[in-house]
Amino acid sequence: MVAAPLLLGLGLLVARTAWLSDDAYITFRTIHSIAANHGPNWNPEERVQAYTHPLWAAVLTVGFFLTKELPLTTIVISVGLSVISLGLMAICLSRSVWSMVFIFSAFAFSRSFLDYSTSGLENPLSHFLMAWFLCMFLRDQNSSKARRLAGGIAGLGLLNRLDVGLIYAPAVLSAARGTSWRTAARDALVSLAPLVGWEAFSIVYYGFPFPNTAYAKLNTGIPIDELGRQGLRYISNLASFDPLSLLLIGAGLIAGILSRRRELASLAVGVLLYLGYLTVIGGDFMAGRLFSLPLMVSVVVLSRSMPNKNVANYTSIAICAVVGLLAPNPGLLTGKQFGQDQVDSVDAWGISDERAIYYPYTGLLSTEGSYDELRHPWMLEGIRIRESGEGVVQGRAIGFLGFYAGPRVHIVDQFALADPLLARLPANIDPDWRIGHFDRAIPEGYLESLRTGSNLIESKSLRAFYDELSVIIRGPLWSSERWAAIWRMNSGANDDLIYSYRVARYAPVSLEDVLPRNGVEGESRSEIWAGDDGIQIKLGRLRTDRHLDVCLRGGSEIAVLIERDGRVLKRFFYGSTDGQVADCLQIRIPWLIRIRGYDTIAILPVSSEGLWLREMSLYD
Repeated sequence: MVAAPLLLGLGLLVARTAWLSDDAYITFRTIHSIAANHGPNWNPEERVQAYTHPLWAAVLTVGFFLTKELPLTTIVISVGLSVISLGLMAICLSRSVWSMVFIFSAFAFSRSFLDYSTSGLENPLSHFLMAWFLCMFLRDQNSSKARRLAGGIAGLGLLNRLDVGLIYAPAVLSAARGTSWRTAARDALVSLAPLVGWEAFSIVYYGFPFPNTAYAKLNTGIPIDELGRQGLRYISNLASFDPLSLLLIGAGLIAGILSRRRELASLAVGVLLYLGYLTVIGGDFMAGRLFSLPLMVSVVVLSRSMPNKNVANYTSIAICAVVGLLAPNPGLLTGKQFGQDQVDSVDAWGISDERAIYYPYTGLLSTEGSYDELRHPWMLEGIRIRESGEGVVQGRAIGFLGFYAGPRVHIVDQFALADPLLARLPANIDPDWRIGHFDRAIPEGYLESLRTGSNLIESKSLRAFYDELSVIIRGPLWSSERWAAIWRMNSGANDDLIYSYRVARYAPVSLEDVLPRNGVEGESRSEIWAGDDGIQIKLGRLRTDRHLDVCLRGGSEIAVLIERDGRVLKRFFYGSTDGQVADCLQIRIPWLIRIRGYDTIAILPVSSEGLWLREMSLYD
């Protein structure tokens, strides 16, 4: 009896805060492409997977074919899944009435959960699958039927979003403990069958096992230490955006790891692995988004770990209310005008309050269910492009733009989420890069190639690479030429072509060309012009020197890249307010880089012309 009013109240709260993000419209455009008989593609003539959530995309596609409408249909599906998820948790996972109230309080006051119970992204389906999994996993540890069902649900979770497998894996392995290896292998094959089936389709149809967004975000050229620092910022951002979720996740980790119950400990380990993964990849630019699933698991671990006494439950509920209301703009207190006057929605590290940015344009209450009155500038630009009849356009934020432009317009995404060529090029060198927004320079001749249908890319190596790529994404599905190209592309046989394109702009020199003459400081052979694109110094062998001295003339901002085998290990940025980089830079190379060794140093002007390299030396 208690669950019904709680579910009704939380369902109304989710509907009250319901909204759609710009990124959701990337999937929407793919669904419109299916309806227009272009296939599940971004651009009509290219087989490219621009979405990351196959199962969620399938659910929305079914919804669209039933209603012939997407934005409102997506919100209805999201609200329904959110209510069902919490219903499962209330029925299966709470141990008492007050334990149930604690679970509902945690989610009602969590901005991460509430904001991404809609948004148009895959979170609601991930919540539903995780709630169902937890019910099966915690119901009976000795039941083989429950274990197999939990494994199957985990497999669907991976099909919805692949990286959440880190959360599921320890629990699934824990449940398989004590079974024979044959039984475990059979269960694993059954559980992974949906994902294996999708991967087979993906390789056959798209030519690649992973979505295009994965290649765009993991192929940036940004060293892991920079990504790791950004990942820590993403976690620390939760302290201001949603302190309750940070508190509950931390408490759930401690409770689970210290628990003597194997099932709770395995859930905590899964959350810990996932948080480590978020740190390594640099987190995300959407504040709170990737914490909603760890929050669900942590709340369940806490509810199962706390003493089943009224005082513990009263205290936990009070903490949820007090800490939750400390967050800026908690969902309980925001209304129709939310986001309209907010000017600080993006923090210093590029992490944004996405609901505040888009709610005025896509919020269910803000638009009162109509998406024809309030237009975001990107929506208006998309409509203009569609009406203008332009064939090929370029853009950066492509969700609203692409959806309203229609599936017949070819849109070149400079962030590379939907562009198969740009996704395989390193991002521009930018000391102020923003996670999830890795800008690429459009190669000379690429736009002309798309407009004419002929490969007019100026770079010889990149032209050869694009020929191979075009066979995969545009050629006949079952041709032997295409399958040979798929093998070469996925096995890395064409990586040298990308590397050659990347370094072709540099002026190549050897270390001997830039060492001081006769070892005398200041007596270099001659200054070397770095020009607009920089120079690359091949060291001839792996070096482990501790110090790098670089003497330059001119330039207001430069980047020094330490590389090995074509991969950037470390980047140093230097700038000057007076328009000139310091005469000589003394760089201390981190010990982790020295242990691995490095074979190349590149020096690039970032924001100005007129840079000369006078000399360079390496020493311990």
